[in-house]
Amino acid sequence: MKVSLTDKLSGGSRRVAMICFGDVRQPQTNGYTLRCWTLAKKLAANGGRVTIFQFSSTDGHTTREGIDICSLAVRHEQPSRSRLAKLLSFDPFRELRFPFESYRTLARLRDKLESFDVCYIEGCLLLGPFAFIKRLGKPLVLDTHCINKDVALKFRARHKVAGTLRVWVWHWLEQTLIRRADLVIAISEPDRTFITKHYGVSADSISLLPHEVATAQPERFAAEARSLRAQLLRGFKKVACFVGDLGAIQNKDSERYIRETLAPDTPQVHYVLVGNNPDKLPDQPNVTYTGFVEMLDPYILAADFCIAPVVIGSGVKTKVLDYIKYEKPIVATPVAMEGIERYARSQVHEIADFSTGVKQLAEASA
Repeated sequence: MKVSLTDKLSGGSRRVAMICFGDVRQPQTNGYTLRCWTLAKKLAANGGRVTIFQFSSTDGHTTREGIDICSLAVRHEQPSRSRLAKLLSFDPFRELRFPFESYRTLARLRDKLESFDVCYIEGCLLLGPFAFIKRLGKPLVLDTHCINKDVALKFRARHKVAGTLRVWVWHWLEQTLIRRADLVIAISEPDRTFITKHYGVSADSISLLPHEVATAQPERFAAEARSLRAQLLRGFKKVACFVGDLGAIQNKDSERYIRETLAPDTPQVHYVLVGNNPDKLPDQPNVTYTGFVEMLDPYILAADFCIAPVVIGSGVKTKVLDYIKYEKPIVATPVAMEGIERYARSQVHEIADFSTGVKQLAEASA
């Protein structure tokens, strides 16, 4: 029986090192950490012995559900408040330092990393770890998560200078890593098609591993959701939920649209933005920022409908999968629905004028 490369690298009884950004100890922080944690559990369930090496703001070690998690402190994960970072939407000096910083950090763990059979690199930003693992001669799997050049192309339509710079950087970076990995994992069919078109990689050499979210648990969160809904409805007719880490450019863009356009146009709707709020944005008359929460489920359950006004992004949007699993009416842009073809879409309102879709749900009978 012929064994494929995917089978050889997918776990089994092999020792697997997963290298990523943190914090997977709190996987609901964003779609990236959730993806990393879900994949780690899948590899472990397949018999692999998984250790996660995550770049974080602090050092540490813990074990969760039988998976070792080693946190490695790097300056890259410290908040940046420079003026240049605000202008470009990222700190170029910090990004230029990180490949060298992360390479040196892993070099101190060389003896430990040499004991693993295969290494998973979680995303193309991890150039330093990629180079170090290649130097060790270990089989290397690159899980792309999303295609950042695709994000940059969409970002460029709104921010020409910063977007153009991002396109150049991401094209070089993604092409370099994707072409040199032993196995490339794409999260959706659109992503695989993009890789083939822009980076000259055969679709047959790219493994498709769709995104997953935890199973809906309405009974578990019902009481908390009822309490939340009672608080959020005071003075309003409807509650709309948006989920997303507001530190990410695609979610920053969505937040601005909600605050500046949707909220003023529909004052009868209370918009609840659930997720990390690093800029400490203050609440508005009908916009509430929760900041980081342990569980998203009660907020989604408490809402009348959910929204995804995403115009910048790639890959599968975790927020949309979370909305779908609770069978909530959804207003979503075409970008938000990319890669969702395999999931139920019956409750999704995907129309050209996003604001009109929201108004229709806001005025609908309960």
